[in-house]
Amino acid sequence: MKQHFTSALSKGFGRFASKKHTPKIQNIINNSYVRMMGLDMSEFRSPRSYESLNELFTRHFVTMHSFSTDSNEIISPCDSLITEWGTIDDTRALQIKGMSYDVNAFLGEYISEGSKDAIRDGSFVTFSLSPRAYHRYHVPLDMKVVKAVLLPGIFYPVIISTLNNKVDLFIENDRVVW
Repeated sequence: MKQHFTSALSKGFGRFASKKHTPKIQNIINNSYVRMMGLDMSEFRSPRSYESLNELFTRHFVTMHSFSTDSNEIISPCDSLITEWGTIDDTRALQIKGMSYDVNAFLGEYISEGSKDAIRDGSFVTFSLSPRAYHRYHVPLDMKVVKAVLLPGIFYPVIISTLNNKVDLFIENDRVVW
C-alpha cells in the first residue's frame, strides 16, 4: 500500500517521542508539549517525571476514577470526541457527512465471518482522540480480550477535514480490532 506523507511524519514523531533525552532536555520537551497542547495535568504526575514524550502522551491517572453505574449514562472508553454514531446499515457505517465505509473491510480479513455477521445492522460509535487527549483506553466491564488484530495501514490524521475528503479513511488507516 502506498504510504501517505502523514505516515512518515507520524513515524518520525513516534521515534522522537519514544527517545529518552537527558532529564533537562526531556523536561523542556515535556513542559513545552503540555503548554502547546493545553494539557490539564491535575490528575497526572508532574510532566518532569516522564522519561519520554511517549510516556507523557500515554500517561495514566494518579488515582483511578470510579465509573457511574447509572444505566442511562454512556461511559466512553477513552478521552475523545464522538465524531459519529448510529446504526450500521447491513454492513455500512457512516464516516461523516453522508460518507460511509464497509464495516467488513474495516474489520479486515483476520476477523471471522461469524464475528462480522454478529454486528450486521448493529450500532457504532466513532471516538476521535486528539494529540492533547489522554491516550489510554478503559473498559468499565468485566471482560476478557480474546483477540486483538493489528491491521497495518496509512497514518492519515483522523481530523474533520480529512474525514470529509478521504473515502475509506478508516479502512486504509492503521488500526487494531479487538
